[in-house]
Amino acid sequence: MTGQQVALLTDQLLIDQSKLQVYGTQGKLVDGRLVIDRIENSLLVYIRRKDLRTSPLEEYINLLE
Repeated sequence: MTGQQVALLTDQLLIDQSKLQVYGTQGKLVDGRLVIDRIENSLLVYIRRKDLRTSPLEEYINLLE
């Protein structure tokens, strides 16, 4: 599994359990823009994503938009 796959699966499982995501991979389109669902301790999201060797959150959002 890649780091991105781990992040996606982890966040989806957390959201399915009504918990906050930790990697910022889940969101919704609102008025044509991606709005990321709430993130647990969002100040650490950059470190978490780096630990998994995934792209920074801004880069990920730009890719999806």
